[in-house]
Amino acid sequence: MFLRTIRKIFQRHAMYDLIFPLVVGLGIEFGTHRLAETHEGIFWTSLSLVAPLLGIVLTYLAVMFFVFRSETQIGLRRITSTKLEATLKEATGYLGVAAIDVREWSEPSPQVFLATILKRKIEKPDFVYNRILVFSKSGFKDLDSQYLNAYFAKALIEQHKALDIGLAYLRPEELTEVMTQITIEEAKAIGYYPSWMPDLLLKATPLSWHNIWHRRLALSVVQYGNNDRFMPFSKNGINIDIGEIKDKTTDAARINTYQKLVAEIRSRVFKQGVLDPDHDFTKYY
Repeated sequence: MFLRTIRKIFQRHAMYDLIFPLVVGLGIEFGTHRLAETHEGIFWTSLSLVAPLLGIVLTYLAVMFFVFRSETQIGLRRITSTKLEATLKEATGYLGVAAIDVREWSEPSPQVFLATILKRKIEKPDFVYNRILVFSKSGFKDLDSQYLNAYFAKALIEQHKALDIGLAYLRPEELTEVMTQITIEEAKAIGYYPSWMPDLLLKATPLSWHNIWHRRLALSVVQYGNNDRFMPFSKNGINIDIGEIKDKTTDAARINTYQKLVAEIRSRVFKQGVLDPDHDFTKYY
């Protein structure tokens, strides 16, 4: 686990702290060296001597440009979803199936997303609010490391326990089994598989490899009595974007697929309408 932690931390910082500086530095060093070879004069000779310093300065400026752009992309957009608020007005329950990394739930947009649904629960005490976490194989392993996702997972657990929100989970292999009940065409219809990927390639891929697509699964199931309304969502950068199935005729394939998928997940997570202790994420630690 220690080596895994080191590897994951390295992966997060390698681009800006190692790869990018190395590529830019070597590029400048090689370029100035070739210029010094093909040109004569004190200027070109001096340029080759200051190349390492020039590489450091230009690399720093380039890295700062990308960091600045990344950290200032928040913008002035409304952080709450009026679409979600309107959908929840007459709702009797909500079930979320989310593949968002547990550390990302502590970010502002997901917190507002949770609070928007909690507001409906406060307004209507019998509102049923449950969430099911799904993981890729790598993300699930990260739960066992205090330096990776364990700390954030524990915080998410305590938050849901304090607010009396059901928090369940499916292991990666369980979700893989669930997805075997869904055809490739159906899975593409809901965005689980990329639409451009050939069916033959997906069929030839070992089943154990399919867990890499789990992170593409994110779905809000808004309940109105015995009727479900499906609203897929995604987290792009720092904001959660809510989708909607508007036309039941043209989106019949997506609706049918979501119905099959949710029914299969519910059968594993809930037993006689009650959260199965073996799938209760609040008891994971």
